[in-house]
Amino acid sequence: MAVKMTEAQYLELEGALVDAIWFSNEKISKDDQVKLGVQLIDRLLEEDAKRA
Repeated sequence: MAVKMTEAQYLELEGALVDAIWFSNEKISKDDQVKLGVQLIDRLLEEDAKRA
């Protein structure tokens, strides 16, 4: 199953990661960045499934 992100979803993900880095004063670990990204992608997938 191939799933493509919309530009808006990509920008939301990118923005969330940049905000996390900024608010943590660049001290967020790579692992925490990955966890945040996975959580957001999961939420976006759930939203897409509800719309389908």
